[in-house]
Amino acid sequence: MTSAAGGAPRRGLARLRAEWLSPTAILHSDRPDPARVATSFAIACLAVLVLLTALSLLRHHTFHSSLYDVGIFHQMLWNTAHGRFFTSALKHGSYLGDHFSPSFGLLAPLEWLPRALDLLLLAQAAATVITAWNAFALARRHLDARAAWLIGMGTLLCPALYCPALADLHPEPFMAALLSLSLLDLDRGSTRRAALCMLLVLAGKEDAGLLLAPLGVILALHRPTRAFGVVLAVIALAWSALAVMVVMPSLRPAARAGAPWFYLGRLAHLGATPREILHTLLRHPLDTIVLSTTIRKLVTIAALLLPFALAPLRSLRLLAVLPFLAAHYLSARWTEFFFPFHYLVPAVPILAWAAIAGAPRTIARRPLLTAALCALCGALAIVWRCDPEPLTPRPNHAALRAALAVIPDGEPVCVENWFGAHLAAREAIDFCVLFEWEREQYHHYGWPEVSKARWQIFDLADAGGDHPGLAERLMALRTAGAEVMLERDRVVVLRVDEAVLARAAR
Repeated sequence: MTSAAGGAPRRGLARLRAEWLSPTAILHSDRPDPARVATSFAIACLAVLVLLTALSLLRHHTFHSSLYDVGIFHQMLWNTAHGRFFTSALKHGSYLGDHFSPSFGLLAPLEWLPRALDLLLLAQAAATVITAWNAFALARRHLDARAAWLIGMGTLLCPALYCPALADLHPEPFMAALLSLSLLDLDRGSTRRAALCMLLVLAGKEDAGLLLAPLGVILALHRPTRAFGVVLAVIALAWSALAVMVVMPSLRPAARAGAPWFYLGRLAHLGATPREILHTLLRHPLDTIVLSTTIRKLVTIAALLLPFALAPLRSLRLLAVLPFLAAHYLSARWTEFFFPFHYLVPAVPILAWAAIAGAPRTIARRPLLTAALCALCGALAIVWRCDPEPLTPRPNHAALRAALAVIPDGEPVCVENWFGAHLAAREAIDFCVLFEWEREQYHHYGWPEVSKARWQIFDLADAGGDHPGLAERLMALRTAGAEVMLERDRVVVLRVDEAVLARAAR
């Protein structure tokens, strides 16, 4: 009996070895068996899924995930699952007023399950891998098995797709998965399912129109997809314009009188008003590029193109992604056009689609060079997100765990950024003091810079300076008579009432 049980895994491994091909075998064979290549790529996808999931969970449970943005989405989805659709305490109203992502609400049912945030992180890792699998499946329809495998691996290990899966939680990886599926379905002739996926992508974020409208134009250039492309372009433009100019403003909290939309500050190097920005773009395009260019952005361009051996440059399909990339390239916010962050993720399936068209003149001719570039980019992605600091417990890890355990379920609480996501499944959560990263947003809306939550957690080990005034606020509350519920390793939990808050405000 034992021998039979022990023989089953050995037989499974032997069968696996017989059905897969090593990267070396794929690269050195002109015509590798397509089925074995597919098995090999499936194994690579599974390995990346396990790695991304493990690192995401490790990062979160060692207190290195963020209330901005893991906690924002966790709370918004939790509220949606409990009938308060898209409500966000951190955005002081509807999340859709800040970013228009209604289709992201489809993940809300996960909030009914135990360990909902872990499941959301797993789903994001799965979306990343699904994007690569769909790119591989699409490439197999037009290229030989080896070239398709290289396209798939380039997508899977693209730093702009891999790294953001470990940068909190965002709609963009799910948008990329749906966009890659829509391109595959369109190629298969499944127009209705492709249209449904495109609509979900469009509802993923307000800037999706910058991606889908140009994509529709490119699709309209080819007779089989002409009607689909025209309709897509029109709907995408109309949807994004309606979202940005009508729906989102109606859902935002009231701003200070005369205050310009704070997101325009990201384009302040081009002008102080939309009119000045447009004038600079049209009259001084070269100056615009020079003023917007940084080393990070140049590295990011390389990280987007090198996994595909520059193949997208050999196809007109690349034009579909340029407006979307250009809009983020112009931003002065350094995270917005930098591969470790989420903003550019939806561009990756379009780049893979363009690489398929350019592959016969690049990837197919130089498979070893393509593999080397892909490996280089993959190493960059994996090493970048394997930095030990965000994967190891904080020195006061035990104190933070104890502090979380003190807070009653459902009670209003204020926190700091790096551990707040653990308490986001409640109706009321905010920062104890101003979050420096969003100072412009606080100023724009006139949000209070200190919290009135009944329960307040202070972690004075704020090495990054994310919360200036933290120690002063703690001292003011303690002096005003706040009840100390826990104090350990520079972590303090207070319980306050209205009288304490009033005395601390004097």
